[in-house]
Amino acid sequence: MQNFAEQVPDKRLQKQLVDALSNNKPFIRFKGIIDDSDFRSEWFEFKNQSQEAFVKKQIDELNEEF
Repeated sequence: MQNFAEQVPDKRLQKQLVDALSNNKPFIRFKGIIDDSDFRSEWFEFKNQSQEAFVKKQIDELNEEF
């Protein structure tokens, strides 16, 4: 979430997201802001790519052990 927030080109939105992540209930705050923005689909694409990269890394590390 932090990585996505830092790459948002809209500086106002970027500040809102970074601030949300540094306060109480960061996940719900981030979700509320991103859901009301024009970057909602970009967030889900970023999230999916990040999760796929994580899983691929885990698989690659397991394969190296065997």
